[in-house]
Amino acid sequence: MKEASAIANPALNNLFDIPFHVSIWRALCAFLHNLLRIELYARKVQQSECLMQYLYYFANTSLGLRVLSYLSHHESIKLESVTVIYLIDRWVLRIRLQDPLSLQQDLNFVSFLRENGSPHSMSPRLEAALASLDRGEDITSVMNRYHQVIVSHGAFNPEDIEVFRTTFVEGLGYCPPSLV
Repeated sequence: MKEASAIANPALNNLFDIPFHVSIWRALCAFLHNLLRIELYARKVQQSECLMQYLYYFANTSLGLRVLSYLSHHESIKLESVTVIYLIDRWVLRIRLQDPLSLQQDLNFVSFLRENGSPHSMSPRLEAALASLDRGEDITSVMNRYHQVIVSHGAFNPEDIEVFRTTFVEGLGYCPPSLV
């Protein structure tokens, strides 16, 4: 009698349907993947020797200065160093922090960066130049070796950018859009 009721109940027959198991398996895999991502992020934030780094490019000088102004007004964001590089058509900022940000601070900061610029992918030449700067090499020798225009490295100083912009515009005779 119990066998007959199990067969007669279509809900019980659907439990062993293959697509049902596949959808549960996919949901479980997605859940575990997200859980692993969150745990890896938490481990990264907990490591005290970990330096958080952001590499973004900006279309013009004023957008880059806006980001640097934002950093100077937020005392909870402790800067390790700021590297400002001028390319022909954009500004690249590498921002390194002393202390990791909380998840919410990180999301807010990345949102602000993306409102003003875009993430920049590091070329091998740029990566080598930044590594040389991190080792303490002289800015001029790094610029000559890697053919990168490094406007500033280390402590943030907005005057470096203004002096570079003024000198460049005077030498060029006009102001290109990236220096506005």
